[in-house]
Amino acid sequence: SSIYYQTTLSTTSFGDPDMEEVKQQLLVLQEQLSKQVKPEISKISVKLPPFWAEKPSLWFAQAEAQFTIARITSEETKYTHIVSQLDAKYAAEVEDVITNPPIDRPYTTLKTTLINRLSLSEVQRVRQLLMEEELGDRKPSQFLRHLRSLAGATSFPCTVLRTLWLQRLLPTVQAILQTQENVNLEQIAEIADKILEVTPLTALATSPVMQISSAPSDTSLQELLVKIEKLESAINQIRRPRPRSRSQPREFQPRRRSLETPQTICWYHQTFKRKAVKCIKPCKYNPKNSYGSL
Repeated sequence: SSIYYQTTLSTTSFGDPDMEEVKQQLLVLQEQLSKQVKPEISKISVKLPPFWAEKPSLWFAQAEAQFTIARITSEETKYTHIVSQLDAKYAAEVEDVITNPPIDRPYTTLKTTLINRLSLSEVQRVRQLLMEEELGDRKPSQFLRHLRSLAGATSFPCTVLRTLWLQRLLPTVQAILQTQENVNLEQIAEIADKILEVTPLTALATSPVMQISSAPSDTSLQELLVKIEKLESAINQIRRPRPRSRSQPREFQPRRRSLETPQTICWYHQTFKRKAVKCIKPCKYNPKNSYGSL
């Protein structure tokens, strides 16, 4: 019995540390295995909005909100949803990422690459601000937000942005807003909205404020009208039918000859004279006159 007791004691005293070591090794193996196995793609449906190429950063923010609602955290699942949402035109922009997706963080890589390749450069944004943007059917405040969005993180002075925004408004509205010197731009935009709300657009366009102008403006207007008249004259000249060429097809010859001969003689006698076997009445063809003789 003493030998059994010693054996049991020996097993117990030396067995516990061995079991702890085995457990630690098992945990390490499980952790390594979880890193090697790809996460299962979530089957939860996500309603992503149509891809917005003009503002990819904003679109990805909307997509990530949908991922949060669906509790999707897997990079693999996000990547799959984004790829399935892209049209062929925009998928071609990131073809290298789609055909060879990275093992580590595929969604983040796709997002960064797509935003960088589709976003306007700083030079392009400034050019669009200066030359291309118009008010259109937007409210002045909406147009101001659009210009600020285009400016983005560029070092665009607020005074320049204010000038660009004002220049796109109707002259009548400009004249009213020019008096608001100590008001910030957001408040001025709200005032412009109210002006357009309470005043019909036709009244603004025909307001006397627009008619009061300096001599150079009147001269420029007159020059513009002259150019328009010249352009209309040139268009009318182009639209006038050109004289017909002598080398016209055969089928047009009867009409040409009918202009050169008396209108009282039918086409058959004009063409075949005495050899004509048909005649269209009324026809005053006389084989004895100078025209009818061969």
